[in-house]
Amino acid sequence: MDNTKKNRIFAAVLFIVVFAIAFFGTKYLFSGNSNQAELKKIATEVNKSCPMVINSETRLDSTSVVDKSVIQYNYSLLKIADGDTIINFPILKKTLKEQSQNNFDTNPQMEYFREKKITLRYHYKDMNGKYLFDFAIDPKK
Repeated sequence: MDNTKKNRIFAAVLFIVVFAIAFFGTKYLFSGNSNQAELKKIATEVNKSCPMVINSETRLDSTSVVDKSVIQYNYSLLKIADGDTIINFPILKKTLKEQSQNNFDTNPQMEYFREKKITLRYHYKDMNGKYLFDFAIDPKK
């Protein structure tokens, strides 16, 4: 076998190997990030409207993508301070979590998140910006 033929075979084998690595490497890298890229688009769009007053007591400050399957909603409770003694924070957290889970499970606008098995994390601060609590909800199995 002459050197020209060996070089062509080597080049063909090298091309196939490089193509396979590039193809499968790209597929691997982007398959895990497709949700994250889409979530980043969603967060960017929502953040254009933030801060957004939801009701007289609640404001959505921003959204952020925590990882490829978690989006976080950052809220402020406008009439509550961390030191309030009349607020039962565990009951408030439980109530908000139940309402959020129900909305997630039944709202047609949440279909994308349910299909993609996206976790929604809710982060709450008081009227002074002090952390109160957070929780996460997942699509029901």
